[in-house]
Amino acid sequence: MERSPAQKTQITVAIIGAIALVIAALIGKCSFPSIKDSKADGVRPQTIIAGIVVDEATNENINLAEITIVGKNEQCSTDQSGNFKIVLKDSLSEVRIRVHKTDYLPYDKTFNLPNDNIFIQLKKNKSH
Repeated sequence: MERSPAQKTQITVAIIGAIALVIAALIGKCSFPSIKDSKADGVRPQTIIAGIVVDEATNENINLAEITIVGKNEQCSTDQSGNFKIVLKDSLSEVRIRVHKTDYLPYDKTFNLPNDNIFIQLKKNKSH
């Protein structure tokens, strides 16, 4: 059965879209909510928590710092530029963030939301 050029184009676009979704999920930029998680109107409350982690003394970006949202069992690591982003499935007015990075003191602070860009400065652990 020969497919028309329009059908071939639709199939190609569908395949590319599916591959893009898989890649996005693998790098943590996209989540796939199940049908049972969605509300009848299709809109779910969410909180986006994003920011940057830097060295307090040098102001250099800190990569691979572990970010934890306390009480939500959500975490991620900062990228090469010290940036992080976590999307929570509910709406919050504040969030408590813990940050851990080898050779730095632990960080734990509560932020009011919304907050467009959370700025976290870590202090070097002098005992290392």
